[in-house]
Amino acid sequence: MPAVVAKTRGVSDAVPGAGPRDAPDPAPETAAERAARRARRDWWVTALRREGAAFAEAAGAAELDADVPSCPGWTVRRLVSHLSRVHRSAVAGVQDGTVEPPALAARPPDDGRLLAWYGEGLDRLLTVFADAEPHLPDFWPRRMAHETTMHRFDAELAAYARAGGFDAALAADGVGEVVESMLSLRAADEPLASARGDVLVDCTDTGDSWLVRLEPGTVRSERPESRPRRADAGIRGPAADLYLVLWGRLPLDPAEPGRTRRGRVEVTGDRALAALVRTG
Repeated sequence: MPAVVAKTRGVSDAVPGAGPRDAPDPAPETAAERAARRARRDWWVTALRREGAAFAEAAGAAELDADVPSCPGWTVRRLVSHLSRVHRSAVAGVQDGTVEPPALAARPPDDGRLLAWYGEGLDRLLTVFADAEPHLPDFWPRRMAHETTMHRFDAELAAYARAGGFDAALAADGVGEVVESMLSLRAADEPLASARGDVLVDCTDTGDSWLVRLEPGTVRSERPESRPRRADAGIRGPAADLYLVLWGRLPLDPAEPGRTRRGRVEVTGDRALAALVRTG
C-alpha cells in the first residue's frame, strides 16, 4: 500500500463537519501529501478493478441458485444483485458529494441479464471514480475496494468450494477500514452505543496495529507508536485472518457454528468487548 501518515480517526474524519466547532482549521495539504493521497486512491481503485473482475468470473462459474457458504441464507443471485446495487449506490454517493452510504440503488434485472448488469455497474463506478479526480473522497474507493474484495471471497466459495487469498497489505487496510471508519458509522447503535473499553488489534505479519477506544456513542481508532501498556481486550493474527474475522467470515469464538476457523487468530482479555469490533 502507498505510504500514508497514520492518524487518529473517528466520526469527525469520516463525515465532514462532524468535528468539534472550536477545532482549529487543518493545515493546507502539501503537494507531497496530495500525491500520496492520490496514490492511495489509485491503489484502492486498482484493487476494485481486479477484485471486481474476479467476482464476475466466480459468479459466472456458479449456479445463481447456489448457496453462499460465508453468507448464510444468501444465493449467488442475491450476492450479485447486492454487490451491483452497492456499486450503483456508490456512484450516487460520489455524484451527490456525500460520504454517507446511500440506500441501495436500482432493482436487478432477470437472470439472463444479471451478470451483464453487474459488469455495467462496475464499469460505471470505475468511470465515475476517474472523472471525480482529483476531488474524489478517500471514503468511496476504499469502501468499494473492500466490499468487492470480500464478496469476491464469498463468490469463490460458492463457485469452487474454496476461495483465493488476499494481498496482505490490502487485508491490513481492510482491517483498518473496519476500525477506523465502519465502526464509527454505527457508534450510536447498540451494542456499540453503550460499550466502554479499549481493544488492541494487531496484524502480526504486516506490523499494523490499532487501539480502538470504545466509549458510549463514540468509537475512536489510534495507531499507537508503541504497544500500549494495557488494553481491555486484544485480537491478533495475520492480516488476512483478521480481515475475515472482522468481516464475520471467520468466527471470533471457535464454538460459533457453521464456519471454518483457521486457528491463527488470538483473542485476549474481554472476549465480549473484542467481538464488538467486528462488522459481520
